[in-house]
Amino acid sequence: MHNACRVVQRSDADCCIEHSRDCCQGIPAGAPPTLGTEFPGLTFSLLNGSAWAIAYEFRCYVILAGLGIIGLLERRSVVLAILGVLLVLNFLSIEYSPPGYLFIGNAENGIRFLALFLTGALHQLYRDKISYSAVGAAICLFATVICMLVPPIAETGLCVFGAYVILWFALHGPLGSLGGLPKSDISYGLYLYGWPIQSLIVYYANGIPPMALTFVALPLAALCGWISWQLIEQPALALKNRAAAMPV
Repeated sequence: MHNACRVVQRSDADCCIEHSRDCCQGIPAGAPPTLGTEFPGLTFSLLNGSAWAIAYEFRCYVILAGLGIIGLLERRSVVLAILGVLLVLNFLSIEYSPPGYLFIGNAENGIRFLALFLTGALHQLYRDKISYSAVGAAICLFATVICMLVPPIAETGLCVFGAYVILWFALHGPLGSLGGLPKSDISYGLYLYGWPIQSLIVYYANGIPPMALTFVALPLAALCGWISWQLIEQPALALKNRAAAMPV
């Protein structure tokens, strides 16, 4: 009996190790963890469908760091030209997965992400030239809506016009002057933890109405986002600021 228990325990341990290995396979190369059907029976059974974008965001940060190291961020016209090329490629809807997929990812997604990423960077680089105003935001909002109605230019319009609207609203809009808002930025945590929290609730409370799901999941995701900000994101940003202050 004792030996049988040891066999069962060893078998369970081997299963856990194999399960963990399958989960982590590909993560060093930037691929999302894969487990199969974590929430069987649900329409979307992925562990966290929001996490697919992390690898692309990480690549964008690496590329931006590379541009800074070789001095191209000081030549903003070059960055603008790179964005123009990316927008043309995005318009052509490149559908190609290069041989090093785990490191590069899907070409179409990579082009889209980098274009959006560089759009934000260019708003910072051209901050002395760009003037944000309510009239400008209204015009860009109208242009964004028009572009969104034409699928081939929808993403290009979002980059060119939509970015202005978003940044105006964030920096100078009705909420931009509310200095009393909490300093904790839980937005990214809300995005990341919302999926698994909602999936868990739907899995164990099958048939829960969408409105009830929102009322239950939103505060839980916000709490997880706040904890993530306090324990992970804010300390990481402090390390970045400390490193930037170090003499070269």
